[in-house]
Amino acid sequence: MKMSRVFCVSAACAAVLLSFVAVADTITLESLLGEMTDARVQTLAGQNWRGRLFSSYNRTGTNIDYSNYLETRTVNNIQEHILLDATGPGAVVRFWCANVANGARLRFYIDGDDAQHCLEVNLVDILGGTSWAGAPLSAFVSPTCAQSASGRNLYLPIPYSSSLKIALVGQGANYFWYNIEVREYAAGTAVESFSSAVLTRAADAIAAANTTLSAQFIPTATSSQAFDGEIAAGGVKTLDFTGPAALSDLQLSVSGTDAPLDKVRVLLAFDGETTLDVSLGQFFGCGMKAANFTMRHLSYADGLMRATRVMPFKTSATLTITNGSSAAVTLANTAAALSAYEWDDAKSMHFGGYGFYEENVPAFANGYDKRWVKLRGEGVLFGNQLSIDNTAANYGITSGWWGEGDEKIKVDGEKTYLGTGTEDFFGYAYGPGKAFSTEHPFLALPVADNVATDSKRIAVMSRERALDVVPFTNQLE
Repeated sequence: MKMSRVFCVSAACAAVLLSFVAVADTITLESLLGEMTDARVQTLAGQNWRGRLFSSYNRTGTNIDYSNYLETRTVNNIQEHILLDATGPGAVVRFWCANVANGARLRFYIDGDDAQHCLEVNLVDILGGTSWAGAPLSAFVSPTCAQSASGRNLYLPIPYSSSLKIALVGQGANYFWYNIEVREYAAGTAVESFSSAVLTRAADAIAAANTTLSAQFIPTATSSQAFDGEIAAGGVKTLDFTGPAALSDLQLSVSGTDAPLDKVRVLLAFDGETTLDVSLGQFFGCGMKAANFTMRHLSYADGLMRATRVMPFKTSATLTITNGSSAAVTLANTAAALSAYEWDDAKSMHFGGYGFYEENVPAFANGYDKRWVKLRGEGVLFGNQLSIDNTAANYGITSGWWGEGDEKIKVDGEKTYLGTGTEDFFGYAYGPGKAFSTEHPFLALPVADNVATDSKRIAVMSRERALDVVPFTNQLE
């Protein structure tokens, strides 16, 4: 049995058989959209690509993470800032940016670095606009703030056969932050390059993907168990399942007076091995303070928590809920549903999760690295959730603001992801106070801190991945 994992990492500080999308002989825009909307693809190991991030991080190690370009050049008397320069078959799978100047444009040099291979577009038309895709594949968050201060996200894949260079023009002296995640396919992989003609041909597939991604994924259940009832302080409730199948729909509401989001825990064991042990808030994306939100695989609606991740197993699965609080809790509106799944010993992976809680996290003027997790073996990183209780007395972007830390991900010993800020990693921009809850399948900020008061100092954010999952063969840190 393959002991690989699909991992979701959380942190807190203070079915009727659905066939998989077949691996295409040639990678196309349509095949990538099909993969993005097939919730079961993320359960398979043996990817023929690796992920990489191009970003504006400061190469000297300081916090000036804007306008750091790979190169600046002049083409026909127009200054170009090079954001990405990739060779070999690949695909852009996530493009985030912030602080876009009026009139800024992008030039995509696809399979050649000259005018013949250049596709030029207004930046705001494709990142947050409707020119190529429309929402949610193209969206800006949070919609509660000015567009100039929002995070712009493009999830429409941009495949290329032999090379891609992305240049920014018309930004002037304005600061520019960006993160571009790519897949680097194995040499010899057949990829059909993105073009205007391909975009036109794929219009129906793009519209269908936007429709699918605009609602929470709901699997077709083959069986379902309810587990309503009270769990005494220190008590346990356990459910067992027989495979092959996928545990793919868990929902419940909980009532109790002693912090059930923190002290009630969810444990999952698949085929005899425990792979997940996290708090209720971490598992359902609510962190330490619940508020309504909807993502592709997670939602919270007026007390009802629902997780629809596909979690396959070969022979057996056990769901355990423990009550570590000092008072009884009551579970209601519960369901644990299975969907059909064909287990593949060579490729199928179990779902795993890791969460931690840390109080009194020290603040340092120059920052420091905080390790979230170190994973060994083969798997993919599927998502992250962060919940912050910010008790800084002097709160502001330059003092008590916690989000200047940059993500660093090592894949199989190589540091392939160096980002530009915590809020950038989670898809938004420019600090606190910009909650969004239903605008995106892969991003949510249902609770957004604003000032350091008891009522507005907490932030809860989640990010799940689709085409931008991070596969690893030996380890991920």
